[in-house]
Amino acid sequence: MTDVRSAPSLTRLRDEQDIRDLGYRFADACNRDDGAAFRELWTDDGVWVIDEQMNLHIEGVDAIAGTRASLRSTWSFFVQMPHAPVVAVDSDRATSSWTVSEHAIDETGGRAYFNYARYDDVLTRTTDGWRYVSRHYRYYHLEQTGPSSDGAAPTRPGPGIH
Repeated sequence: MTDVRSAPSLTRLRDEQDIRDLGYRFADACNRDDGAAFRELWTDDGVWVIDEQMNLHIEGVDAIAGTRASLRSTWSFFVQMPHAPVVAVDSDRATSSWTVSEHAIDETGGRAYFNYARYDDVLTRTTDGWRYVSRHYRYYHLEQTGPSSDGAAPTRPGPGIH
């Protein structure tokens, strides 16, 4: 049996916890609409992909921060809840995956958004700690009620979305 008090085991556990903390800080920055805190979580050349319904592929921390601000501006209430992180560390690189749920309501209360999704991440260790190289968001389930900002009908789960 491995002694978890050994230096390699402690380093691995610390790295895993730091990566989990990064995921929680991501959700917290989104929930508080804190653009500066959100920006600090990424490498300068980071990539953020949101599949299916949004079909977004954003490259570079400035573009990522701007996209987050734009997406968040459409909601007066927004909360992201991360669940069940799985982390694998390999020296100064790591991967993680998260199940997340999100709830949002616009200013009038006439439009609402609810989903379950998965983030698949690639991370790197920097002098400032772990940072996202990429985050890939895949919807499991998506519901929107009320008209969208362009007047389109509400979104319901479609092909490939459960």
